[in-house]
Amino acid sequence: MRNRNLRCLGIAASIAWALLLFGCAVALGVVDFTADRTAGTTPLAVAFHAIVSARVTSYAWDFGDGGSSAEADPVHVYTQAGTYSVTLTVAAAAGSVTARKADFIHVTGAPGSEALFWIERGSGTIRRSPLDGGSSTVVLSGLIGPEDLVVAGGRMYWTDPGAGTVESADLDGANRRIISLDQNYPTGVAVDVARDRVYWTTLPSAADASPAVEGAVRRAHLDGTGAETLATFSPSGAFAWQIAVDPRGAKLYWLANDWVGVGTSARPPTCRGRIMRSGLDGKSPAALAEGLCGPTDLTLGEAGGTAVYWTDEDAGTISRMAADGSGETILVSGQVAAESIAVSVTTGKVYWTAGSSLLRANADGTGTETLFTGLNLPEGIAVGH
Repeated sequence: MRNRNLRCLGIAASIAWALLLFGCAVALGVVDFTADRTAGTTPLAVAFHAIVSARVTSYAWDFGDGGSSAEADPVHVYTQAGTYSVTLTVAAAAGSVTARKADFIHVTGAPGSEALFWIERGSGTIRRSPLDGGSSTVVLSGLIGPEDLVVAGGRMYWTDPGAGTVESADLDGANRRIISLDQNYPTGVAVDVARDRVYWTTLPSAADASPAVEGAVRRAHLDGTGAETLATFSPSGAFAWQIAVDPRGAKLYWLANDWVGVGTSARPPTCRGRIMRSGLDGKSPAALAEGLCGPTDLTLGEAGGTAVYWTDEDAGTISRMAADGSGETILVSGQVAAESIAVSVTTGKVYWTAGSSLLRANADGTGTETLFTGLNLPEGIAVGH
């Protein structure tokens, strides 16, 4: 028996892969994989190849966009722009080994493949149109009081304060799913497809309400499981209003307001709105911009690196700054009741709603044009594929 054990140890030292020989299980070795391409425009078909040194019992691929495969050498099509981490787990009789390559696949949107989505709160609908306007179609109806919207991973995600829900659906409105119920006035929503996370904000109750309800930044898996609270805000202090996520930089951005008496017309006499940034866990938040009068929405876009764009309803402005808070610039002024905002990276345009209109301009603020007018409380604008 002793000689047999020594023989097993010798095999383990000399063979990298897992074998069952002479009744002993040898430790698993290294697993790797390659791809025939790692960058391109949508739709991007990528052929993956698993590198193993012995026969295995199963393969489990996670392509980072919600897709998976059990094939040894699968071909996966990425339909959404983004940066994706890929994971391969192989199993043998002696156990399993996982190989992961972070930010491995880089997908950009093909020209003309993006569309414009927005909420029309007055009609309880989500609408879709080409990026240059024209006609629009209703992709989802029957919503109670939708607020914010984001498009990611081939699905729409939105908050509905009227229903107290965070929800998602396919881009044609099919396969509607409730992510979270019974939320106290959910407002902003953001999605990190690669990490399988959806983030949202909820408002606190009015300062004099009883019982008092705290506002929060929350997150869950895209299917709604694993919900957790990252940060809370008292009714008498600043609270998170809208939120955005930078998956590549692993940061959260949100608007912080401290209107006194949420749900009433009372506000402090000075402008004290802020744009905050934290890690994905919501910890160690820092203010990037302060003294904002009425910030209403924010989004992220590429402008020599990630840039933050936001609207200010009270000031009537569309603004931008770098991800570190530097270079704060007003792009467009005179936008009465500026509300929601979105950016198209592929076309270099910024889109926003103001009153009953939907407008756009170049990323530097020039070339402002109106795409739609006479809309019924437009909100929650998003650009996606």
